[in-house]
Amino acid sequence: MRKLFQIFLIFNSILFSILIFSNIANACSCYPVESVEKVFAKTPNVITLKLESIKQNEGESVNYFLSVKKVFKGELKVDETLNFTITSNCSWYFSEDEIGTEFLFYLDKRPAEYEKWVGSVCSR
Repeated sequence: MRKLFQIFLIFNSILFSILIFSNIANACSCYPVESVEKVFAKTPNVITLKLESIKQNEGESVNYFLSVKKVFKGELKVDETLNFTITSNCSWYFSEDEIGTEFLFYLDKRPAEYEKWVGSVCSR
């Protein structure tokens, strides 16, 4: 019985240490995904974008420049360049390896004049 109690104490000590000294993790919580037809109907802009370049700013701020390649819905124009930024852990991230790659985006309405576009991993 004493041996079992020692194993219990060791196990709990290890578990406690892991919980106390581990880094905090962040995650996205995406709502249930609706059908393509429903999302297409209520999304203002559905477009194909090509990643043109990535600009690392001071600090952790990053800007992604994507050009419109095809417009399925909305008022954006082909070859128009959109400036994206990261606003949360749920924002799209791009790597240098993806420059030249095209992506399908379902985007909200155009941001205000001096604001940047944001793409969420929770949207189509």
